[in-house]
Amino acid sequence: MDAQAELSWMMRKEMTFRSVQGQAIQAIQAIQRGDSQIVTVMPTGAGKSMLFVARVLRTPRGDHHRIRWAAWEERASVDGASIVLVLPEKAVSPKFGTFIKRLKRLQLLDRIVIDECHVILNDELDIRKMLQELGKLSIAETQMVLLTTTLPPHLENKLFERMFWQREEVTLIRGSTVRPNIVHSVVDGRGVEARKAQLESIVTETSRDPTQPEGKVAVMCGNVAGIEQIGRAGQVPCKLYHAGMSDAARAEVLEQFRSGGTRAVVATGAFGIGIDIPDIQFVVFVDEPRSTLDYAQTSGRRGRDGSPSRAIIIRGGLQFHDPLVQHYMDGQVAQCRRIAIDRDLDRNLGRVQQLADEQPCDNCQ
Repeated sequence: MDAQAELSWMMRKEMTFRSVQGQAIQAIQAIQRGDSQIVTVMPTGAGKSMLFVARVLRTPRGDHHRIRWAAWEERASVDGASIVLVLPEKAVSPKFGTFIKRLKRLQLLDRIVIDECHVILNDELDIRKMLQELGKLSIAETQMVLLTTTLPPHLENKLFERMFWQREEVTLIRGSTVRPNIVHSVVDGRGVEARKAQLESIVTETSRDPTQPEGKVAVMCGNVAGIEQIGRAGQVPCKLYHAGMSDAARAEVLEQFRSGGTRAVVATGAFGIGIDIPDIQFVVFVDEPRSTLDYAQTSGRRGRDGSPSRAIIIRGGLQFHDPLVQHYMDGQVAQCRRIAIDRDLDRNLGRVQQLADEQPCDNCQ
């Protein structure tokens, strides 16, 4: 298959792949071949959205009509839609299972795509615990495409097990997930007052940055108690966000954050799942990240507009004792922090320093 021609056909005009989109080309080819189980790890901006519509546009339903999207709800009809969107919690419900079986019976099911598939690895039962049950969708026995920007190699087998797949049957496509515009740093915050001072300094710096007048801050806590403590202290103007809030309350906070009505959100890991707000300038961890996967995903919430942004861990908060996080935080003073990140997330054992097109970490500055 000529992926370049396929892209131009889909977009109805001459298109050219950027070099970063090599994984998207490979994934489109795998979809067109009919590979049954595909996992693609690619960085932000690498063409992931094209994989939702590849091949759909070549079917009879797509040749003569504009692609129609629909959101699945129990009592709403999605007949005629080429692409159906569904929340993970609803995707594992019996009613959605019945819907999938009907599509199979009518030969209308081309494939199932799970975006942000790293959520299947979620082990925090207080945060969207149904995510780890998405492997139930494999019962559909149709082509499945899993997409993510973050999948540490040592967690690949865990993902395949939760999907009920055999590793040798999976088409795995990996690209570098390096985010060159992110400045990684770790600062000392041992002691309550030191942590408060660090957090207040970071939020103040953001509000006064003339280069990003609308820049936002996401403050990450290890539990709800930490969030509420910061909220009660009133040291920074912020909104709170956690899984214990109602859907409507969380949606309201997100909308205020997106629109600039509030420029700081204090949140738990619930904020790191599926949130895409491009102008987040700082992500600040006042507690240790639970894993490097959590760190990469949550820190990846910001800087999506390509502008320089920062991920900062303040020492002295809750500790979850993940050895890889500890290694990252306690790295040699003279060593670039990207070395630890790349070795864990991309199995890049050859990196020895910061590259020319990357923002320097605190050790490299």
